[in-house]
Amino acid sequence: MFKIEINGVSKVFRSERSAEIVALKNISLKVNEGEFVTIVGPSGCGKSTLLYLIAGLVTSTEGEILVNGKKVNGPDPGCGIVFQEFRIFMWRTVLKNVLFGLEIQRRFPKDKQMELAKKYIEMVGLSGFEERYPRELSGGMKQRVAIAQTLICNPEIVLMDEPLGSVDSITREVLQREILRLWEGEKKTILFVTHSIDEAIFLGTRVAVISARPGMIKEIFDIDFPYPRTGAEKTDPKFVRLRGKIWEIIEKEVPKLR
Repeated sequence: MFKIEINGVSKVFRSERSAEIVALKNISLKVNEGEFVTIVGPSGCGKSTLLYLIAGLVTSTEGEILVNGKKVNGPDPGCGIVFQEFRIFMWRTVLKNVLFGLEIQRRFPKDKQMELAKKYIEMVGLSGFEERYPRELSGGMKQRVAIAQTLICNPEIVLMDEPLGSVDSITREVLQREILRLWEGEKKTILFVTHSIDEAIFLGTRVAVISARPGMIKEIFDIDFPYPRTGAEKTDPKFVRLRGKIWEIIEKEVPKLR
């Protein structure tokens, strides 16, 4: 059984004031438990919509999505989402932000919640910053808080919607390695949306390339670089050739955006 199974999914957005917008068309994808699947494609191709469908935040127009063999009919507590924008509370400290999900769930006594919060704060490299407020943190640190806030709730599936799109290039490189380290340690199933072809190849066990709207899967590439990855892969001729293949697909889609 697949962890996630997407079968012929299409999504059409309708409103009274505008014409129908076909965001996704006949998407099919199967994801095994523990995979790290990256999704890349041009702007507006429906990548984020696909994540929201898997999370049960949006309903498909056609087709079905199964998680653990069960049809998704609404928000699934087994799915955690990390957004591009820092979805953290500016009035709460790092510690209080990370604790937020556990406070809502009320699954553990307070001493256990505190133990878990400190564990995940350490995992994302923020020990010593527990009492800092978001205004005192860099963009990369805020995103680390958001990642810890998601992981502490122990989701089986982590959906990451361009989580590194708002940080500088050096921080992005650092966080890529941190995300891989966390993935290898936690063994979560991850779907990761990005605009960066290099990032998609570097992180993923597979890369799904989506067309311009209406978003359709053009091709899926298996990535056979072993883990742990160091960044040296990016200069490997095999990496460069794969980047070129993916770019050729996306380049043909760009004129459709006009």
